[in-house]
Amino acid sequence: MKTKILVTGVGGFIGGHLVPELQKRKYDVVEFHKSDGNIAQSGIKDIRHIFHLAAETFVPESWKRPYDFYQVNVMGTVAVLEFCRLQNCSMTFLSSYVYGNPLTSPINETHPVNPNSPYNQSKLLAEDVCRFYAGKFNVITTVLRPFNIYGPRQKDVYLVPHIIRQALDSRCESIKVMDLAPRRDYVFIDDLVDAMARTIGRTAFSIYNVGSGVSYSVEDIIKTVLRLLHSEKEYVSEAVRRKDEVMDTVADINKIRSELSWEPKHSIEEGLMKTIDAIRNGTSPFPQASPSVS
Repeated sequence: MKTKILVTGVGGFIGGHLVPELQKRKYDVVEFHKSDGNIAQSGIKDIRHIFHLAAETFVPESWKRPYDFYQVNVMGTVAVLEFCRLQNCSMTFLSSYVYGNPLTSPINETHPVNPNSPYNQSKLLAEDVCRFYAGKFNVITTVLRPFNIYGPRQKDVYLVPHIIRQALDSRCESIKVMDLAPRRDYVFIDDLVDAMARTIGRTAFSIYNVGSGVSYSVEDIIKTVLRLLHSEKEYVSEAVRRKDEVMDTVADINKIRSELSWEPKHSIEEGLMKTIDAIRNGTSPFPQASPSVS
């Protein structure tokens, strides 16, 4: 009998890549949608593992609607953990960058946490609930902290597709971004999904960074995209810095490499080229995920 896996947030960017990969690996995947009601009272049986992806995710929006982010990301996670407690199944929780301005680089999992947006703090609070349920109710949970995820079918509000679409659009005279300086550690979606799949069957609460171990500036990404396209299109910065912007992040991935035998397989050039090809071929973003599971 196939191992039955439940995935929340299946309509989102990550869920849209995860589900087919799990099916490829011969898991029986059950999709859970907001319209299905409260997951803790759903009556679904025989689930061995849950990937909890349903969330409010866009950092700038969290400053406008903080209540929604706390409600969905914290209480939605509580509902999933309750399901796990009642059904005796394990869970993988996808967190976010919760470290704030780094005190050391690269950043490992023991680095002090200091979330710098309502979104990041809501994820940290949800992590704390995961840790509590693991310690008090034996709900085995793996927390993954991906750094900057990118890849085919990501929504245009995110940096990489925003840059690529401008680079490809002949009507666009120049590529415009808010700020050229911020540096991020980018992880390609296929590599993240591989890391997620490796968390099935874990037997203890764990937290892992997921990244590449290298950071690139916004300008680096633009230059790489233009080089891959053999383009000399100009680019300009609007010189707008986001509230509480973190200027550089690099993940220490030694722990996940050691314990899950995972490391990224895609270079930044390979990942960007796959993303360019998907956008060129007209691959649309996944539909908006149902943000709540409660």
